Amino acid sequence: ERANEGEMAGESGGGIWLAVAQIAALGLVVIPVLLYAVVFVAPKVRLGHAIPGPPIASYTYGNLPQIRLGRFHQDLVRWRDQYGKTFQFWMMHRRTVVVSDLDDVRFVTTVKNYPKSDMFTSALEPLLRTGLLTVSKEDHPVQRRAIGARFNRDLLLELHSQVATELRALVAKLDTAAESNSIVDFDLEITKFTLSVVCRAAFGSDIDIQGGSEGPKVGDNAAPPPSLPKLVDKALRLSALHMSRPYLHWLGKYGARELYATVAKIQKFCEHMLEARRREPSEQRAARTVDLLDIFMSVP
Repeated sequence: ERANEGEMAGESGGGIWLAVAQIAALGLVVIPVLLYAVVFVAPKVRLGHAIPGPPIASYTYGNLPQIRLGRFHQDLVRWRDQYGKTFQFWMMHRRTVVVSDLDDVRFVTTVKNYPKSDMFTSALEPLLRTGLLTVSKEDHPVQRRAIGARFNRDLLLELHSQVATELRALVAKLDTAAESNSIVDFDLEITKFTLSVVCRAAFGSDIDIQGGSEGPKVGDNAAPPPSLPKLVDKALRLSALHMSRPYLHWLGKYGARELYATVAKIQKFCEHMLEARRREPSEQRAARTVDLLDIFMSVP
């Protein structure tokens, strides 16, 4: 009888473990399916037609398959022309609403004061670090006031002059390329144009990036990284790619090693530039106009 009782207990225990294993196996199948349905499918079914926008290509990836690498800005313009000044699209499980009407933008940014998207700021943080778009809510007013001290009528007049000068240089370069039937990397040339305007108008530098300078020398012994425009252009491309892969953002720098490495090279140049400004003789500083770099360096 004791032997029979032991066999029955063993069979009973084995049956319990088998049932637990079956439930666990069922849970491993059912729980991921439910999570997928709740996180990826349900929002698209519920909000897929709430605002005009491109058809959802995939319940998993949203509209990511429709976004062309390096041409995200062109896709946004194309969707705006097709669906209106306010439209939506999906990146994985997240819905993005694009607002391009000036009055609506003013309402969102000043009247309603919506919080920044964590996905958006995490995607831009590797490149912009603590710029106005990614800085914390507590530090944003300080930076905004600092920039506002320089963004006045004099800066706008100076900026207009620098844009006109650099634009003439860009057009001349494109004309030369057209006459010689040469291929031009237009994205890189636009990056050079932008860097020249920024360095001249915002930081008081007289460098000529469009004219062939690889980057400004910022000290007697401090050399800029090789081809600063190419580094910035590469960082912009990698940043756009990083934005299209939100599932990698939680990995931090391990999810975008090349982007972080490229930004580190740009950061090194910026550190040299700051050090050169700190060593600037007082008479030289007094002879020039206060620029944004001076203002940023004065912010605690």
